Amino acid sequence: MSMDRTAMRPSSALSHLSQLARLGLPSRTVIPEMLETLKHLVPSHFCMFVWIDAAGRPVDFHLPWIIPEAIEANSSLLGCYDMEVPSFTSLVRGGRPFGFAAEACRKENFADSFFYNEVCRPYGVGHGFDVFVRDGRTVRGVVLATREPGRSYYSRRDVEALMGAAPAFAHALAADNLDQPALTAFADNAERAVLTLDGDGHIIEASGRHEQLLRALLDLRFDGRFSRDAFATAAPDLFAPLIASSARHPVVVRMTAYGRILIRLYPVTRPVAGDAPAAPHSADHHYALIERQVPLPLEIVKRLAAFDLSPREREVAQHLLLAHPPARIMKETGVGAHTLHDYRRRIYRRVGVGSREELVQRVLS
Repeated sequence: MSMDRTAMRPSSALSHLSQLARLGLPSRTVIPEMLETLKHLVPSHFCMFVWIDAAGRPVDFHLPWIIPEAIEANSSLLGCYDMEVPSFTSLVRGGRPFGFAAEACRKENFADSFFYNEVCRPYGVGHGFDVFVRDGRTVRGVVLATREPGRSYYSRRDVEALMGAAPAFAHALAADNLDQPALTAFADNAERAVLTLDGDGHIIEASGRHEQLLRALLDLRFDGRFSRDAFATAAPDLFAPLIASSARHPVVVRMTAYGRILIRLYPVTRPVAGDAPAAPHSADHHYALIERQVPLPLEIVKRLAAFDLSPREREVAQHLLLAHPPARIMKETGVGAHTLHDYRRRIYRRVGVGSREELVQRVLS
């Protein structure tokens, strides 16, 4: 039996966060999915994450969509003072675990501040609440939940839920310090974009929300040096060589921290109206179809969240879907042969299948 993921219970959301964090994938691959899950634990407009370096400085962050002008404005403030609030770095070093965003949003002049009008308003954010993610005493990241103007402030229960999610994010960050296994299995993702490029690789047109994929391909960081023109400036260095070799290599695969990204190039000849002179590169435009693929274990965990399974049943189902042998499943889950058999029967019954092959078809098709 499946359930609507939009109605995920808070307890299910917390266990799902934990399962995502334990995948051992790069944090920039798994944290975007964790942020989507966090909205089921604490109702929010959207959630974002900030990566912090050893000196307490913000070095990157993830948002569900990108507004370059707002991110440029935010980048200009990362090391500055606004609304008489200390700099981000001094807040990180201050020792408190949460609440600075909430304090800033409640200030009397917040609605008149540069930060609100240039950063928050474009994203439809009225206020937010932040929780610091620590490795021991060192801040490694910040989780920020946001709500629209007019919505209620975060309650004590919401704050406790955000604090309860912080260890999962700390676990996800810890994976960056481990030797990452070579990933060989990937699954298609709904995230894709279409660009129109000229012969020099400049972007002429782009579909909505293409920036997230371009950001991964160009390895852009949203730090204090980010500019709204960063995408347009860096794009030719990526696409011009691909266009030059597209006849021999029409499909290019790039591994990024955001996942594996496929770039398919299609040459386009644009007709010239009447007797008008041909525009430069008029016969040398290309469409670029960009598609994200995520590691198969991540896609499996995401899809299993739609089924009414217990946390342990989802863990066993993940192993079954990855075709792990019984000995490995028993070792990694700590269950015996008879218990594993019982789990498998319950999983098949609840998903509505009769074999592992049917389970794969039902979950991954």
